Amino acid sequence: MFSAFSQELKKSIRASEVRNYKDEFLCLNPNCTARFTLRAVNSSSVTPHFACLPNYPHDPNCLFGISDTGSTKDDNYIKSDLETILNPSTTSNSTSSVQTKLSSNNAAQPRKYIRTANQLLRYCLAHDLTTEYTEGLTVDDIILDSRNLLDNGNYKGIEGIRLISGQTVEYCESEGYIKIDISTRTSTNKRIFLTAIAYMPKDQIVEIRRYLFNSPPRRFSGHPIAVLGEWKKDKDYQISCTVVKKTNVIYRFVHE
Repeated sequence: MFSAFSQELKKSIRASEVRNYKDEFLCLNPNCTARFTLRAVNSSSVTPHFACLPNYPHDPNCLFGISDTGSTKDDNYIKSDLETILNPSTTSNSTSSVQTKLSSNNAAQPRKYIRTANQLLRYCLAHDLTTEYTEGLTVDDIILDSRNLLDNGNYKGIEGIRLISGQTVEYCESEGYIKIDISTRTSTNKRIFLTAIAYMPKDQIVEIRRYLFNSPPRRFSGHPIAVLGEWKKDKDYQISCTVVKKTNVIYRFVHE
């Protein structure tokens, strides 16, 4: 991870910004008990980052624990644009992806594709918010999670195509939605929430409900979930979208 919650500063901090190496660092997910140590501070080849302390790993349901190792260079990704990932049927194949020209130095490196919401989520979790996804578009512009919920008043609501990452709250089959909370902690340790309502077909809600009730801790609420959608602000602290593709809702998190 490139960012963590500083116990001393009471806010999120990037590994490259740490000045007090005796500080204690917590997971950015306020529901996770992981603690971190700072790595590669003086390295000329490895970017400074946080690693879990052996006795304080990520909780099983923490999404930051599934992120990629970061071993693949960013210019070895072939990235679809957000509109294509959101709804491939409405976009042109000729503009569906961006590929960086591979040089002789990185041609042998493994290439990764970002074609699905799941792949996009893993990319966003593995990279710093300032990382440029495509020209002029950063990870910060794509994902909304505990890292940037407090930035620019995001907790009051956002508009447009975004990948939101939070935890399940409740579902309603009759009205066809799942309610999600994106949360973070403030400098005074206060919890801030943004509610996201994802509308989807009843059969998809039933499928998600069955999976969650059959997965530890065998309840619907409190499970990590991410949704790629075109969001609108309903009112302060609440947004909503209609899911256009089943795979845009990510709730199965298996270490692959």
